Amino acid sequence: MEMIKLFTFPDSVSLANRPTRLYRPRRSLADYSGGREILVKRDDETGCGTSGNKIRKLEFYAAEALQQGADTIITAGHRISNHTRTTALVARELGMDLHLILAGEGECRVDGNLFLEMVAGAEIHFVPPQDRSELNIRLAELADDLRAIGRRPYVVPAGGSSPLGVLGYARCAQEIKQQVDEAGLRIDAITVALGSGSTTAGLILGAEMFGLGCPVYGVHVTSKPELYGPLLRNLIEETRDRFHIATEVPDDRIRVITGYVGNGYGQSSTEDLAFIQDIARRTGLLLDPTYTGKAFRGTLHEMRKGVLQNCERVLFIHTGGLFGLYNWRSQFQFAEPSELAPRAQASV
Repeated sequence: MEMIKLFTFPDSVSLANRPTRLYRPRRSLADYSGGREILVKRDDETGCGTSGNKIRKLEFYAAEALQQGADTIITAGHRISNHTRTTALVARELGMDLHLILAGEGECRVDGNLFLEMVAGAEIHFVPPQDRSELNIRLAELADDLRAIGRRPYVVPAGGSSPLGVLGYARCAQEIKQQVDEAGLRIDAITVALGSGSTTAGLILGAEMFGLGCPVYGVHVTSKPELYGPLLRNLIEETRDRFHIATEVPDDRIRVITGYVGNGYGQSSTEDLAFIQDIARRTGLLLDPTYTGKAFRGTLHEMRKGVLQNCERVLFIHTGGLFGLYNWRSQFQFAEPSELAPRAQASV
């Protein structure tokens, strides 16, 4: 067996509850998965307000911000972003001010992630909907404005997607390797929601670095799926170059599952919401309509009849998103609660 090359990760700040557990649902999901086994890596349990995948990336960004003597953190994302919510809470934990650039309309319901950002006192700047490259340009402009008034801003790229963010999930792949080895498990594939790309890229790179021995599939949940192969390749190569990682990633290891975006990014169908509700009632897993609900549904469908149907055991990375559920509460269908009848009093 080829010896795995040693790699020393750069400095990070301990922010996440790690390692997160590997969870096997007690109630069968065989009707969804075609009888094959699904395990879940519970990265929704990385923290409370900081639940989800973004905190693993922010451990590296936070260390760099502190090293640079920053007094303010700024970042960007969609108005329902899990990344901006997590960054806001991390900034406060580090004792820093924070500015968020949110793509979306300014007149929107204050709920979910946006509500928590406002509770944390983030200074929020709404901009019209735009892509990630434009958001990063806005971040650079805002950083210049803050420096002009004497502040020391640290910029976390939109979505936390950069080589530092990739490292967060390369290290997660190392954690998975240790867990499956200790448990004596064989994993045939790993799946994860594919959005800004750094989580998937990190898992792909880490799987090669630490010898996981199984492919990683990003389940595409946004628009323009044809862009994701080049995006993942670029993130992987930028990370290898910056941190002098010798491990190469063959092209056939960059795998994207498409067809599960439904009505579009940040939009869900009645079927998506019914699936989320069914999984919660069967297993206690809370999925969100934007990322994990679609990715988990896609994973199970592909296990039943698709690219994963030859996999006996698949590991799904649950990247959080609990607070995103609140934005959709009016669209879920629930039975009316019944009143508890008073108990008859026994006669004396």
